[in-house]
Amino acid sequence: MPRFLTENKEILKSAVDSHLADYVGETVSAVQIWYEGLGGFGKPEPWDTEAITEVLNASDEWEDIGSVRHEKFGAQPSYRKKAKYRDDPDEPLRIQHKFKLNALYKAPDGRVLKAVCCEVYNLRLFEIKDGHMTGPMIKIHPRSELADSLVEVVQ
Repeated sequence: MPRFLTENKEILKSAVDSHLADYVGETVSAVQIWYEGLGGFGKPEPWDTEAITEVLNASDEWEDIGSVRHEKFGAQPSYRKKAKYRDDPDEPLRIQHKFKLNALYKAPDGRVLKAVCCEVYNLRLFEIKDGHMTGPMIKIHPRSELADSLVEVVQ
C-alpha cells in the first residue's frame, strides 16, 4: 500500500468515501477499510488507521460505536451507519424490529426459515428441517417481497 494515500487527506477521503458509498454492511472499522477499501496488505501502521479514523470521524453518515468484534479483524474501534429513513422521514428503518435474530419464520411455500443475521440491507436465513439448519444460506433484502411474506412461527 503506497504511503502517499494515507498522507494525502483529500485522496484518502475520496477513496474512503468511494468505498463506503458501495458498502452494504452496517458496521465498519479503519482496519477493514484499509484492507477491503484501499487494497492494503500486511498490518497497517498506526498512522494509517489514524488517518482513516479521522475521515470516519468527520463523516456525517457514520458514528463511532466503540470496539466491535469483526469476523476477519478481531475487536476494532468501529463505526455504524447512522439511521436511514423510509419514505416517511419521521419513521426510521428498523429491520431489527421487523425480524428477530434466531427466530423462525414460515415462507409462503411452507418452508420454515431461521433468521441468523438481521441488518438494514441484509437478512440471512437457513431452512430448518427436523430441528436442524439445512441447505445453503438464503440472503435476501429485508424489504423484498419474500421478506414481507414471512410469518413468524410462535414456538
